[in-house]
Amino acid sequence: MDIDPYTEQLIQNALKAEMKKRIVLIVTHRVSTVRDADRIVVLYQGEIQAEDTHTQLLKKNELYRRLCEMQLVKIPLL
Repeated sequence: MDIDPYTEQLIQNALKAEMKKRIVLIVTHRVSTVRDADRIVVLYQGEIQAEDTHTQLLKKNELYRRLCEMQLVKIPLL
């Protein structure tokens, strides 16, 4: 299902509010949904490929970096 940018922002804001002082597990293909997470686990073909923060994964994991390049308009400089 595709959602418009306005609705996506509403969802992001609701998630951020719910994640305060809680443990939240999010399963998604959307980098924008998890890039502010404390920890991101990268899965590929059912196996864990990497685990770290968004910034660290950009530096050290090619699979995550390619996914970001496909989905995000601009990746912050490292």
